Amino acid sequence: MGFLNRKGQKLSIFIILGVFIILVFGIVNYSSNSLPPVNINDPASVQIFVESCMTLTIMEGLGVLGSQGSIEPQPDFENMPDKVYRFSDENYLVRGEVKTQLEGYVEDNIKDCLSKSNELVLPSTDVEADVVIRNDSVALKMSYGIEVFSENRKRVFDAFTVNVPLLLGKIIGHAGTVVTQGIVLQDYEDVGIVVERLDDIVVVRLYDKENKLKEKDFYYRFVMGS
Repeated sequence: MGFLNRKGQKLSIFIILGVFIILVFGIVNYSSNSLPPVNINDPASVQIFVESCMTLTIMEGLGVLGSQGSIEPQPDFENMPDKVYRFSDENYLVRGEVKTQLEGYVEDNIKDCLSKSNELVLPSTDVEADVVIRNDSVALKMSYGIEVFSENRKRVFDAFTVNVPLLLGKIIGHAGTVVTQGIVLQDYEDVGIVVERLDDIVVVRLYDKENKLKEKDFYYRFVMGS
C-alpha cells in the first residue's frame, strides 16, 4: 500500500511538472510571437507588422520619458535610486525638445523590432521619424524603404503612420507651468498631479487620467529643488 502511495505521489509530481513546463513554454512562445506575422503575398500584413513595431517602440520611448522626465541620460541623485531630470524655471523640456528626443529614440531602436521578421529586407539607410505631439495624442510618421520579395517581385513600403492616445501635449504644458509658476495641489482638468518631498528636492509626477500606456497609468516625472 505504501509503495502505491509513493508511486501515486511521484506520478502527481510528474503531472504537475509537465503542466508547469507547458505553461512556461506557452508564455515564452506567446511573448516571442506577440507581433503579427508577415505574409509576403499580403501587403496589408507588412503594413500591420511595421506599424505594430512603431507603436511598441514609441510606447517604450514614452515610458523612458515618463520615468526620467527626459529620454537623454541624466545624473544620479544622491537620495534617489534612479535617474530623474531636474527642472528649474530656466531649464525644463518644452514640446519641441520632447519631440526631438522621441524621434531619436524611434530612429535608434525600431530596427531591433523590425528585424524580428525574416520576411522583411531592411535598407542600410537611416530611419526617418517624425513625431507630432498633440494635446490628446502622439502621432508617429516613419519613412523607411522596407522591401519584400515575392515570386521574384519586389514591393517597397516606405511610409507608415501610427497614433497613440495620450495627453502628452497637455502634460508638457502643465510641467512648464508648475516649474515657472509653482505647484498647485489640484488636478489640471484631465491631468493629475502627485508631489513627493525627499529631503531638499521635490518629485513631481503628472499623469494622464484618460488614457493608459501599455495598460498602465502614464506618469511624467521630474525633480524640482536645489
